[in-house]
Amino acid sequence: SDSTRDVSLLNVAYPILKKWFEWWMPNRDGNGDGLLEWGSDPVPVDREQTWDAFTLKGAMFESGLDNSPMWDDTSFNIDSHTMELSAIGLNSLYALDARALGQLAHLLDQNEDSNKFNALYRTMVERINKNLWDEEAGIYKNRHWSDDFSDHLSPTCFYPMIAQIASEAQAKRMVQEHLLNEEEFWGAYIIPSIARNDPGYQDMTYWRGSIWGPMNYLVYEGLRAYEMDVIASEFAQKSLNLFLQEWQQHTHIYENYNSITGQGKNEWWSYPVYTWGALLGFIAVQEVVDADPFTGGWRFGTQNSPIAEVKNIQVAEGKLSVQVNENKAVKVMLNGELLLTSAGSVKNYTRTENNVAFIPEYTGSITIGLLPASADLHITRNSQIQTIQTDASGQVDIVVKKAEVVKVGLA
Repeated sequence: SDSTRDVSLLNVAYPILKKWFEWWMPNRDGNGDGLLEWGSDPVPVDREQTWDAFTLKGAMFESGLDNSPMWDDTSFNIDSHTMELSAIGLNSLYALDARALGQLAHLLDQNEDSNKFNALYRTMVERINKNLWDEEAGIYKNRHWSDDFSDHLSPTCFYPMIAQIASEAQAKRMVQEHLLNEEEFWGAYIIPSIARNDPGYQDMTYWRGSIWGPMNYLVYEGLRAYEMDVIASEFAQKSLNLFLQEWQQHTHIYENYNSITGQGKNEWWSYPVYTWGALLGFIAVQEVVDADPFTGGWRFGTQNSPIAEVKNIQVAEGKLSVQVNENKAVKVMLNGELLLTSAGSVKNYTRTENNVAFIPEYTGSITIGLLPASADLHITRNSQIQTIQTDASGQVDIVVKKAEVVKVGLA
């Protein structure tokens, strides 16, 4: 894991994850085009018929987005056991799984598997871009087997970003034309589970307009994948504000939230103590400190959020704590010792016993700690090397420029 760097858990989990992944394409590619649909299989004769299995409703339940308007105008194919609709969210997450399994296989020295999964990821990127991108609308969409795009837009349309399927231009169009569009997804309370201008939105029941923590989390991660940091910070703050509104009033963490009022619902379809509602707050924690899977290393600090502090994150070297003050200056401690202080946020931070590398997201001063005391260091910036000495406490002060790659190591 990231906390312990112990791969023993991966040795147990990897074959199970691989087997589950390999189930999907033979069982949920109903029309054989290499894209997945949600489905529901017949119930064996020796089992009780439950949950509307082998029906459209059963396939809707398999999606986890039970009554979403996305399923209002599709049908169920009894021969394939699937909807007659290629789902952009499902295919994006399948592609992301392929990429992740390729990385896990590499860590376990299973190179044949790694190459296979990496190739499949590239294939899925090509298929999704060819078949599920609507150039006229500027967004990915579900697509009916009749070849028509579905006009129901949901947060799943942004899932190609977390899988890094979209080009930079495609991602920018989706965010500018749709995510930040207050007639669709933006507003005081985000992000609704169906676009605000969808006919099903006004129902505001369950997946018909409510806000769900897991959707917010996946869209936020997609923004981070494309380094849309300012928008991601605002997204995180809006998610936190939504979470705190109910928490501070009632100490409730809801299953879902009303995207018009921001209130959690006391009716049966939104439980007041539900684990994944906490993802709305967790996004704000990640905004302060996060091990970034997209760019590598750690990210400390934030673009927009107010004063914040996260304490005692368990990492391989011990406990990490991060403070951000009212001026967005950052202070990071490791086991009570100074790791760094900076005038703004820092990303791609990696550290070994004697070397540090990072990219500043501001221009200004930074103090780097936990280096050898009174040692000569090379500060490398864009191939230019400067020699400087740490003080008696193992710290060094330098001035950095925004977006430059900085490396600090023993001379």
